[in-house]
Amino acid sequence: MGAAMLVCQTLDNTTTEEVLRIGPVAATAEQMQTDALLPLIGWLLVGGGEC
Repeated sequence: MGAAMLVCQTLDNTTTEEVLRIGPVAATAEQMQTDALLPLIGWLLVGGGEC
């Protein structure tokens, strides 16, 4: 798991929310967020797996 965190340094997340609804018609908006993973946590997980 630590090696995966070192390879994938960011995590992409897409959320969809309803913005407007008029009768049977609805408008939605998608928002894409990028979260950074800490490489330090990845190294700690790799080091912990060695013990």
